[in-house]
Amino acid sequence: MYVIHFDSGRTESCTTLAGVLAFFNCNDDLRRRTSVDAVSVRHIARGDIPLVRLSNGTFAVRPKGTI
Repeated sequence: MYVIHFDSGRTESCTTLAGVLAFFNCNDDLRRRTSVDAVSVRHIARGDIPLVRLSNGTFAVRPKGTI
C-alpha cells in the first residue's frame, strides 16, 4: 500500500507502485500543477519513496537502491 501526501493536506492511497504513477501521469491537470516538492510518496512498510519529474514532464519514482 502506498500513500501519497500533498502539502495542502490531501492524502490519496494506491495499492501498487504502478497505481501511483498512473495517478500522477494520467491526469494532465494534476501533473501540470503539482510540484515534486509539494508531494511525497510513502510505502507503509518500506518508508519514503522519492518522486522525480522527468524531462518530458511526467513523474517517476526512485525506490532506494535504484539509480
